[in-house]
Amino acid sequence: MIKDYFRPKNVQDALLLKQRYPKSLFIGGGTSVKNLDKEFVFIDLQDLPKVFTRKTNTLIVGSTIALEKIYQEFRDFKDLTTGIQIETGKNLRNQITLGGLIKKADGRSPLLTCLLALETLISLEPDKQRFQLSEFLDVRKKNEGLIIQAEIRIPDEFKFESVARSPLDKPIVCCAIAKYKSNLGISIGGFGKRPLCIKPEVVNDNLNFDKYLKKYIKNDEWASSEYRTEVAKILVNRMLSQ
Repeated sequence: MIKDYFRPKNVQDALLLKQRYPKSLFIGGGTSVKNLDKEFVFIDLQDLPKVFTRKTNTLIVGSTIALEKIYQEFRDFKDLTTGIQIETGKNLRNQITLGGLIKKADGRSPLLTCLLALETLISLEPDKQRFQLSEFLDVRKKNEGLIIQAEIRIPDEFKFESVARSPLDKPIVCCAIAKYKSNLGISIGGFGKRPLCIKPEVVNDNLNFDKYLKKYIKNDEWASSEYRTEVAKILVNRMLSQ
């Protein structure tokens, strides 16, 4: 139930409202407010400045930027745009924001899987907090900070593959690999509360890679852990060998 509603024009006002109403909720594109059993004050972020700039090899994306804008920016990376297309159709891509996706998406999100493979740095206020995306996902339930922007480092090469019941269904298993001159990002999604971010040295050791996947992949209504583990290993090894 909505107790009160505010629509600040800048980050400072949004943070002041959060201080005034500690139990308030930030909302934006991609935020669901259904089935709330308490009264809440909502702070709508959609009027905050929409930052979107490219500096050399880094894309700086404000949290209120819609996914469609990101889709258009990465048109040269076909596999990445495929992941965004699988995430949702164009109409919803014009509504869902990057901040809303990062805050709420689970392990079945192909775009969150892609962002994990990329070198993505998250900035939050107050206190100018900065996290690597993988680190932020570990604490996002407890962290009530306001996501300001993401810094996405443009890769030299990017690959994404998924296995699903149909081509544009949410994946049962998906994998993203971002190649940089001095680094390699690998992530696996399609299950759980968040995608996995995997170090290259784990993948290079077949036994440890198998144990690692079995530790985190569990049975659910879409697939067994055994099936997902085998498919994940096939996808990663095939993509790395290409």
